[in-house]
Amino acid sequence: EWSVMIQPGSWVAMATTLSESSECVDLISIDLVEVGVDGASVESELTVGGTLRLETNWLDFDGVSHDLTEVDDYELVIELGPISWSEELGSDGILTLLLIPGTVQASSSFELDEGSRNVSYSGGKGISIRAGQVSPLNTLTIDRVSKQSVTPTVQGPDRIEVRELDATCTNDDDGDGVINGEDSFPADSTETSDNDNDGIGDNKDEDDDNDGELDADDEFPLGQGIPSSSADGCKYQNADFTIMVEYEGHNSFDEYTVIGTVPGADGANWGVQFQNSSGEWVDSVMFDLGLSNSDLTEQINVRVVPANVGISHHFPDGHLVLIKISTNQGYSTQVELSVDVPEKNGIEINEPENVFFDKEDMDITIEVPFKNTGNSDELLFFEFESSEWWQFTGPMTQPVSPFSDGIATFTLVRPSELLLPVSYAEEIRFTVSDQDNNSYSGSTVIETDSPELSIVGDTARILGGNGFASYGQIESYSVNIYNGGNVDAENVILVATLCSDIGCDNPVGVNSTSSDSVSAMSESTFYLTMDYTQFTESKKYWIVFSIEGEILDEQAESCTSSDSEGKASCVFEAQLWTSSEENDNLKYLAYAFLIMLIAALLYATKRPGRRVSAPF
Repeated sequence: EWSVMIQPGSWVAMATTLSESSECVDLISIDLVEVGVDGASVESELTVGGTLRLETNWLDFDGVSHDLTEVDDYELVIELGPISWSEELGSDGILTLLLIPGTVQASSSFELDEGSRNVSYSGGKGISIRAGQVSPLNTLTIDRVSKQSVTPTVQGPDRIEVRELDATCTNDDDGDGVINGEDSFPADSTETSDNDNDGIGDNKDEDDDNDGELDADDEFPLGQGIPSSSADGCKYQNADFTIMVEYEGHNSFDEYTVIGTVPGADGANWGVQFQNSSGEWVDSVMFDLGLSNSDLTEQINVRVVPANVGISHHFPDGHLVLIKISTNQGYSTQVELSVDVPEKNGIEINEPENVFFDKEDMDITIEVPFKNTGNSDELLFFEFESSEWWQFTGPMTQPVSPFSDGIATFTLVRPSELLLPVSYAEEIRFTVSDQDNNSYSGSTVIETDSPELSIVGDTARILGGNGFASYGQIESYSVNIYNGGNVDAENVILVATLCSDIGCDNPVGVNSTSSDSVSAMSESTFYLTMDYTQFTESKKYWIVFSIEGEILDEQAESCTSSDSEGKASCVFEAQLWTSSEENDNLKYLAYAFLIMLIAALLYATKRPGRRVSAPF
């Protein structure tokens, strides 16, 4: 047994034998002991160990080799499984240590002042220990920790407000609807673009892409359909910044890349450029810094090119511009710049289309088109004049992005106890205000109407086959119905009735119906089937097509007659044949056509008779 007085805490207990007996040589135990205020005890079992031999090595900034004994207060850590402790090198710079067999980890880290930098070093090595053996001399190499840090600082303001280069650029001097900055011919109202930049406007130029082929004969008169123009658009001033970069790293040489981005919806239309060593402005630059350089700073000149006036957005906090400085090894830092463009406000409210509705409708929808012609986010406030018949619902506040169109939708609800007049029309007036309290007025008319349905007679036809119906079969027909009213017609029913006479005084009991909806001022196609399986002989019949619920004439007109136009019914001939009769009829028609064709050819090729006195 062995005891010692120590402070509470975590301790490593190492036990070896002093006996020189061969059975006791290189016996060792290593245990972790947690010692409390009441002390602690541990039972150890000795095992045959192996000997670790370790030296250390590190190179300073100048490449001179050293070992840990040349570092004040160094720490050499030995790890064996969950147990770790510190060791010291011998006077010869070598650690010789008996350890339990297995893999041991040796590591060390320290900091040194080298030049103007506090440089970090770190290293580690895994070594296998075998029972009863002395390991070869291992070297723990401690390397300088790579540090590529830089500190960028903006010299001067980091936020700049830009103005338009030409205040007249957004004018339209020639009054052709295209602003000067986007007009290749701002003083000529007959021309706005010059696709090939030859000085001749596209309206007058007969070869707009200057490829030698006239526009009239050119499949792509503008050059593969991609138009261009010599007009550059209205521009803002550039914003120039200067950034000083100071090297804070530990390495002799580091290479950095600088790029810029502009976030935001219009960011893709902005440009960020950097001045290279030749004075040119490019999209990215590279520079190197390191302790081997006499100068540990780098100046970066940045130019931010805003988007054109008609594209660039205004933000209250300015456009954020991110300048990223990075290395290939994964280090990066960034600088934030801001560019302000002047705020421009403008709202256009378009008159909504008149709304037609069925008098039975209890709610209707109106849509108000608007456009934000300004360059900043806007908030529109809608207010309607009161109506005797309607209550207004829907969001009365509408956000809108810069340079964007939108539609504000509102629902008008009529209380159930209010009945509209037989003929009703009302002008609904409203006011729109923006965040600067500018007001815009508008109105729309709402009016009751009803569907006006009629059969489009010339669309009635039998489907499939050769255009003839066959008895003993089920045939399909299609007919279009037109709605000339300003409101949709729902659940329209088309009725087909088979009759033995054209006046349909004698229906024969074959009927069919089809239901569909017909939108306002448009047509819909209805499909019906007629069952002729009860018929066994050829006979002529008539189908009366009629719209259920509509006022019908006493006698329907033929579907192919112009007299049926605008009517809710028409008559369609239904001659029933057998399949063979149908083919025979077609065959006879083909024979007749062939005979007529042969006669025409004989007549056309007959030579005229020669007169008696005519010469040979």
